[in-house]
Amino acid sequence: MAARGRNSDSSNGAVVGMVIFGLTTLILVVICGFQISSTNEALADKESAEKELAVYIKFSERGGEKYKNIRALAKSKGTSSFAQLIQMSAQKQTLIGVKEAMTNLQIRRIFDIAAKDENTTLLSQYKKLQLERDMLMDKVDNRDLALAERNQAFDALMLEIKKRQIAYNGVADKAGKDLQKEQTRNAKYTAKQEKLFSAVERASGQKEGELRNIVLTHKGVIKNKEHKIMELKARLAGLISAKGANNNRRDIGSIKDGTVQAVFKNGQYVVLNLRRRDHIKAGMTFEIFSATTGIKFVENPDGTLKRGMATVEVVDVDDKGSTAMVVRQEKGILLQKGDFIANIAYDPRATVRFVVHGQFDFDGSGVATDEGRRQIEAIIHNYKAKIDRQVTFQTDFLVVGDVPVKPRVLSDVASQRQIERYNAALKRYNAFEKVRKKAKGLNVPILSQNRFMAEVGHYKR
Repeated sequence: MAARGRNSDSSNGAVVGMVIFGLTTLILVVICGFQISSTNEALADKESAEKELAVYIKFSERGGEKYKNIRALAKSKGTSSFAQLIQMSAQKQTLIGVKEAMTNLQIRRIFDIAAKDENTTLLSQYKKLQLERDMLMDKVDNRDLALAERNQAFDALMLEIKKRQIAYNGVADKAGKDLQKEQTRNAKYTAKQEKLFSAVERASGQKEGELRNIVLTHKGVIKNKEHKIMELKARLAGLISAKGANNNRRDIGSIKDGTVQAVFKNGQYVVLNLRRRDHIKAGMTFEIFSATTGIKFVENPDGTLKRGMATVEVVDVDDKGSTAMVVRQEKGILLQKGDFIANIAYDPRATVRFVVHGQFDFDGSGVATDEGRRQIEAIIHNYKAKIDRQVTFQTDFLVVGDVPVKPRVLSDVASQRQIERYNAALKRYNAFEKVRKKAKGLNVPILSQNRFMAEVGHYKR
């Protein structure tokens, strides 16, 4: 409000100063105009008097008619001050008759004195007006000086207001930043608190879930134990009755282990859907079967086993799939996407359990040896399968080597060496029959060497 009052006073002072300055200028213009007009009139009267004086002088030189002309001239010019002066001079000349008393110089002096007096009056008036103008200008200057002082004070006040505003803005900014930091700190604390609460809830939920899982697991274990007990009882009863324990045993050799995803390089390579997490590695072999016919190993009339359409060997494995090379393929058969692959020793979801019994002719030399059995066991271990020492209800396959023949009874004259050979052969026969009968009683599939080699996709390299 004080600033507005000062602005109003300064505006009013400026208006008054402008009005005074305008009036002064107007008065000076009027005075100058009046002075110029009076000066022009005085000069005109002077010229008129000089002309009349010249006429007067001419008529005075002519004689008697000069008085008439002077009177007539005076009569016609009686309204003019200079004419009156001429008339008075003519009357004076008429009365005293002195022509030489009035000369041109005297007339000029009279006119000069009159003009000087009039000029002096005008000059005094002009100076008076100029003095008044100066006084008014002094007042205006004083007002301007006061206005300038007020403006200066106003500017100082505005500068102080700006400084305080800047200081206030600084304090406000600092307060805003402090508030933002506090809000951020509160948000972090709230988030941490919520995270802690959620962690506590999650931990409690996990504990409850773990306890529930433990209870369920124990119940499942108890149930499995009861089921195994029942199964053992049933199999024991089957063993006693020699009828087998489980006629509905599933042949896991007919289950597919994967599919062909693509065939490339003119059928020389295929892409399988088995990845690294499926525990597959390079060197594993699989048999390929058509998706329409399914997985079937059929024995030919000559005793050989009919294998799949082709045999492939894994050469590369990654997280997306595996690449296999076709190492055997029947003539006229084209592999295609969607074909099944199988290997009885491989299962990506479970562990296949084997029992290997006897001696094997692994290299085809015609002689079965224990080394051949160890090579068969190495193939099984390569597929992460497990080898048990005895046939149980958990056994999936029994792989037997060369089937021993029951030896003939020796004569009374047999030699000691023949007796030892007989006893060894009889021992092998009895052990084989014991394992075979137990496997048959538990309905465990019995695989010969040829069938095992075919179903694991083994080939001669």
